[in-house]
Amino acid sequence: MVPFEAPKSVSHEETYARDLDHEDDILREILRLSHRVAARLRAEGFRARTITLKLRLPSFATLTRSRTLATPTDLAAEVFHVARELLAKLPPGRRRFRLIGVAATGLVSAGAEQLALHREDRWEDAERALDRVERRFGKGAARPASLLRGRTDSPPGGSVPIMR
Repeated sequence: MVPFEAPKSVSHEETYARDLDHEDDILREILRLSHRVAARLRAEGFRARTITLKLRLPSFATLTRSRTLATPTDLAAEVFHVARELLAKLPPGRRRFRLIGVAATGLVSAGAEQLALHREDRWEDAERALDRVERRFGKGAARPASLLRGRTDSPPGGSVPIMR
């Protein structure tokens, strides 16, 4: 028998057939990956203290940036917010990425959060409702509107404003 060992991280990354260089496409992919990471965190009963953004350039050099949060999260809106800020802090210039990844580390049990800590926004309720819709109607049955363009397994071709 193998003893249970809690995961150390939850992550999703995607390597693209073509380099992504349009800001809206890049942000849309970060949003999609953030939702996948957060959904897995909630499904497995964890919250993350640290969010990491991984970016691979056409030269195959890899950049990683991370931020540790004051309060652990399992919400895609918060994961995306941090990842978007990490992207924005990169040096200016043309951005082209062959791979994008979002990771959550420093995992703690979701039940470990103090009950006195109440989240003022309603994102938690909304994301848990999306989880219930997907459990009932299947994966991909509900998602943010900005992810509706294109298929979920390939980067979208058009531009749609992303949660600014």
